[in-house]
Amino acid sequence: MTPAVRIYRDGKGQWLRHDVTLHYSRPQARDVAMARVRDGKTVFVRVEDAAAVLEAARVTDGETS
Repeated sequence: MTPAVRIYRDGKGQWLRHDVTLHYSRPQARDVAMARVRDGKTVFVRVEDAAAVLEAARVTDGETS
């Protein structure tokens, strides 16, 4: 089992994080995850990469929070 963070958009379009445990897969590499959030997709990343990927998603959308 691998601790990870799910970075996703909620129903209002805001990017959020949710701590999860992956059982059958691995977190995505940081650069791959950043490319995917730029396309508006949900990603699973390592805990230590979550802040950078979430910030990249919010900057891409022009969010300030």
